[in-house]
Amino acid sequence: MHSYSLSAQDDNVVAFEVRPGDVLKNPVTRYADPPTSERSEISMPFNRWANGVAVNVSYEFLVPGGFDLDTAWAVIGQMHADLNTSPPLEFAFRKSFALNRLLIVSRAGPAAKNGVEKVTAVGEDPIVRDTWHKVSIETLMGSYGYQRVWVNGHQALDLAGAVGFDEQRNWYWRMGLYRRAAATTYRVLFRNFRMSRD
Repeated sequence: MHSYSLSAQDDNVVAFEVRPGDVLKNPVTRYADPPTSERSEISMPFNRWANGVAVNVSYEFLVPGGFDLDTAWAVIGQMHADLNTSPPLEFAFRKSFALNRLLIVSRAGPAAKNGVEKVTAVGEDPIVRDTWHKVSIETLMGSYGYQRVWVNGHQALDLAGAVGFDEQRNWYWRMGLYRRAAATTYRVLFRNFRMSRD
């Protein structure tokens, strides 16, 4: 990780930055991303939540102006399963869907097939830049679960039924930036992160 990748703006605000070529290479686990993926993230695997446990997550994020989110995909937060697969819930931008428009991507079913994917756009306009946006999540992973998401007080997702992958036992939160390789520097800020049992 580079000195610019993760920085504390004050006691409550953290900033993540990804520049071209920021490919993860972990010297401890020897894991390395392919050169087509770039990231600056922190994971919270010490705080794992089992399927069947109701959990609330809330935080605020800000995407500065000055660049387009024009890569194939960019993820700015995710509930990641204890599996080597895409996450059961992520907040993302996809160039093919709508430039600079926040998406909620949820997945459920067999992990081997990456589950059934549901993409929900938050509003009809591009994300407002240089503005703090509040996210609130209520989730219970499992065969009879739910995912409810509010962005700036408006409910953007309300799913009930199978939530998460059939094979997963638990999940944890990842915060930061993870993207398809791009020629532009991306930056995102987070503050007021909270996670607790319902």
